[in-house]
Amino acid sequence: MAKGFANAGITLAVGTLVTGAIAVAAPVAVAVGVGLAVSAALSFGYDWLYDHRKRRG
Repeated sequence: MAKGFANAGITLAVGTLVTGAIAVAAPVAVAVGVGLAVSAALSFGYDWLYDHRKRRG
């Protein structure tokens, strides 16, 4: 019986840690994704402007 309680306690502790890690990692992953998307958009926009201004002049 003690083994069952210990196992349940370990399972609960690990489950709590994993859930906490996912809760922390998800917003970080979203922030990194948004940052990469903004960076790519700025890079594309800069290249587009550079190419179009170069053709004019």
